[in-house]
Amino acid sequence: MRSRSPTSPGACDGTRDLRQDLIRPTLSETLNAVRASGLVTIQFNMALAGGPSMPDEIPALLASHIRAEASSRGLRLAAVSGTYNMAHPDASARADGQRRLHELIAAAAGLGTGVVTLCTGSRDATDM
Repeated sequence: MRSRSPTSPGACDGTRDLRQDLIRPTLSETLNAVRASGLVTIQFNMALAGGPSMPDEIPALLASHIRAEASSRGLRLAAVSGTYNMAHPDASARADGQRRLHELIAAAAGLGTGVVTLCTGSRDATDM
């Protein structure tokens, strides 16, 4: 969720990350703010549903709830974020991320999207 703004602090290219303007305490409030901003297509992050970005599990009921909440506001989930550090130096951290990614991929259709975005990460254990 990015918007052009030449006066954005910290943005070298004149873009500004809208998350700080749109994130609210609940999923409903956040989606209301997103819709009020004029956006209609978003990349969804599971953290907006109150848990981690890469949950251990995503019950079908939660996925359908998120889909219904977005749809009721005229929002389309173009993708869901599946970003984790795929190149983490610790094999167990990579395996945990992969397990969570599989969970997210399995839930994507229930969320209303067929796209899961990825990032390869880095060999830095503290910064992707």
